[in-house]
Amino acid sequence: MAQPCDTLFETLLSLIDKPYDRDHLLAKLLCRILSGQLITPIDVVDGVPMFYDPNRDKNLSFARPIVEAGAHGLNITNRYLKMEDVPSAGEQGFLLPRKATITGMWAKSRSIGNWSLEVRRNGVLLSMANVSIVNGEGSNSNIDIDLNAGDVLQIFAVGTAIAHPIAKVEIAWRD
Repeated sequence: MAQPCDTLFETLLSLIDKPYDRDHLLAKLLCRILSGQLITPIDVVDGVPMFYDPNRDKNLSFARPIVEAGAHGLNITNRYLKMEDVPSAGEQGFLLPRKATITGMWAKSRSIGNWSLEVRRNGVLLSMANVSIVNGEGSNSNIDIDLNAGDVLQIFAVGTAIAHPIAKVEIAWRD
């Protein structure tokens, strides 16, 4: 169990004449901080609060924007999905204002068949950024793909006769 800050401070002061013990205590304290057992350090980068994500080994934002896309129709075949407030699928893409990391993808359709969802950067498929949709549903919440400011994020449905596909891609800002 974590000690109150006052007790920790007194313990640190009492060990000043014992360098080995102090170093050991500081190392333990640092491990607890980094592992989230004591506190999670927060950085603010360009006004965006960020924390260390040990699963992805980098600082990521608390806020996780969700990029949504979809298509209306019963016979969608191999095409970009339309994003909100974009006039047509041909003008597709979410322009990233800062560096980001893709952290998850989800998709669903009314189709009972299988298809796949791809995320593309500037029209090029990102390796490891796809999800297999089985019986109309699929997801992957263990993604770690970095994108740069100025990249255009696009969502593409691969398959035939996909009925009303919808997709969501979760991103986190990174420093």
